[in-house]
Order: sequence, then structure tokens, then C-alpha cells
Amino acid sequence: MTARLEKTWLIPVIDSRLYILVVTEYNHVQLIRCDHEDVMKAKGELVKAAKKLMWERGYEGVSPRDLLEESGAGQGSLYHHFKGKMDLASVALGEVSDEMCEFARETVGTDGSGLDRVFRFLDVARDGLKGCRMGRFACETSIAEVSLRKPIERYFRELQQLLAAALREAQANGEIAKRLDANELALMLITVVQGGFVVSRVYRDRNAINQATEMAKSLLKPLPRR
Repeated sequence: MTARLEKTWLIPVIDSRLYILVVTEYNHVQLIRCDHEDVMKAKGELVKAAKKLMWERGYEGVSPRDLLEESGAGQGSLYHHFKGKMDLASVALGEVSDEMCEFARETVGTDGSGLDRVFRFLDVARDGLKGCRMGRFACETSIAEVSLRKPIERYFRELQQLLAAALREAQANGEIAKRLDANELALMLITVVQGGFVVSRVYRDRNAINQATEMAKSLLKPLPRR
């Protein structure tokens, strides 16, 4: 059984080096020597490693050892910058959420008609086997942790708002039926994409998601304009 980290202290001066004092839940004590410059540089590398590995394996499929090996950081660096794996994951997911929100704004944006902007979202190149950088966490028990769920929720809510705004514009221009609720339609489109990722992974067919999004476009095009 791996001992859970309970407390850490940064000890700044012992023979001109930094030390991390680690105490686990079993009161095991370890003093880890680390170079100050390496510790400072390691934070970004740890976040980068978390973003990469958790997209590939999910939160629960990545261990602290995996993160250290991928980042090349020392154990002292991890404990200096973060309380543990969950704290690091929260920071990493926050960055991913920011990146994906920015991409959604650029994609759905204001350039073109409302329906064109919705179609741009559906036309984004996606590899179904890789899964969504945010959506893949939804089925993990870790989603119950507020610090992990909040950045994921923030992305999906902003995406839904962007799509709903484009859909309302499409309705105003007579491109799609006004009787449809724009917020609910936006939610359906997000669900098509996320469900497409799931089916692609189950079928081991990276193109299944693209078939789903093309069908969604086909369903939108002939909607009665009234």
C-alpha cells in the first residue's frame, strides 16, 4: 500500500540547498534534497505532464510516479509546488479549460452566419480514439471532487452559451426553426460530439465521431424555417 502524503515543509537552508521534509499518513519521514532552480522550473513541466498523461489515461490512470517520470522532475519539486496529485490535476485542468474555451470562442465566434458558426464547431477535426480533453473525465469517480469538476463544467457551459448564441442568430435569420429552444439544441450538439467520442472508443473506430457530427449537420439543414 502506498502511503498517502500528509504534510510537507520546504526547508530553505541546509548546506546551501533546498530540502523537502515529507511526512506520510503512517508518520514516515523523508528528507529530500533538491536544487532551487530545478524546483522552480519543474512546476511547468509537471503541469505539462499532467495535461498530456491525463488526456491519454484519465485522472485515475495516472500515478504520481508517472507524472514524475514524464516531467523529469524530482519528488521534491512535486511536493513543493502542489499538495498532491489532485492539486496538480486541478491546475492542469484549469489550463486545459482555458485553452479549450479560447478555441471554442475562435471557432464559434462571430465570423459568418449563425448556422455557419455552428457547422464550424461540428466540422472541427477530431480523433475519436483520443477522446475529449475535458469530456473523458466525466465517467471517473474523481469528477465528484469540486476542484476537478469546476474547470470541466466551466468549459462545457461556455461552449453551450456560444453555440446557443449562434443558434439564436440562425433562428433570427430563418436558417433553423424558431420553435426549437436554442439552449437545448446547443446541449444536444455537445452531446452528439461527446457521445461520438465514446462510441469511437468502444468501436475502436476513430471516424465514428465524424459520422455523428455529419448526421447532426444533416438534421439541422432541412429543419422547417418557420
